[in-house]
Amino acid sequence: MTILLLPLAVAVIVVLLAAVGPAAAPYPPDAFVARPLLLPSGAHLLGTDAVGHDLFSQLIAGARPSVVAGTLGAAVSTALALVVGVLATAGRRADALARSATDLVLALPVLPLVILVVALAGPSLGTVALALGALSWPAFARVVRAQTLTELTRGHVEAARALGLSPARILARHVAPALLPIVVAKAILTLQYVVLAEASLAFIGLGDPRILSWGGAVERAVAYPLLFAGPTWLWWLVPPAVAIALFVASLAVLGTALDARLLVSGGRSGHQRRPAASRTSTRRHRVERPLG
Repeated sequence: MTILLLPLAVAVIVVLLAAVGPAAAPYPPDAFVARPLLLPSGAHLLGTDAVGHDLFSQLIAGARPSVVAGTLGAAVSTALALVVGVLATAGRRADALARSATDLVLALPVLPLVILVVALAGPSLGTVALALGALSWPAFARVVRAQTLTELTRGHVEAARALGLSPARILARHVAPALLPIVVAKAILTLQYVVLAEASLAFIGLGDPRILSWGGAVERAVAYPLLFAGPTWLWWLVPPAVAIALFVASLAVLGTALDARLLVSGGRSGHQRRPAASRTSTRRHRVERPLG
């Protein structure tokens, strides 16, 4: 548990920076505050870029677009995964339709489609986040479907069905609480994926030019033709790249650890919840039993 304190601290700091935004920066991130290409000093902790912007202020302000894009993409992906994954348990036709949609989206090339969407709708942070979220739900939907089917075989769900509870009430009262921890773990992993993907797309010029995210900061640094002609590249290029790496790595560690913990605890609770006779009788029925 102690090993998770560092990634948790990194994630919390980045989220707080995103919440505070440019208000925490010593200078306006888009203002000309000093001579270009200054080295770090007391007045400018990371120096300035080629046009005189304070790099430390841009680093702090860049947290918000990166976190907002990741959160929006993760929310869209999670919502689609829940809808498709739960509807897949409503019957054979719904399951077949959900599987076909999942396989279709999995077969689509993500990067070319995102480029096409950005070309048609225009480069913006929201467009990139929505496109990434709309293409990153299939694997998550399969997890939701599998867990929903598992919960529908529990004894208390069978009892609720025998008492005449509607499928909607069964989902809300018995299945949703079991899905919540898994949704949180997968949402964190999806957030990590979208943040990294948005930074990669911004690096190749597909980000919103009006918004300076961490990926956009790296892209602007690399686009400067004389970047490596002096020592300022170390303070211009490395900090946003390190910020992306630390945030993405912390989310990956937290999401993976939570996911693994849920798998272990879920397996144990499943065996403790049902006696041997109940487990034996459950095997005689189809696991993929629909709600209706």
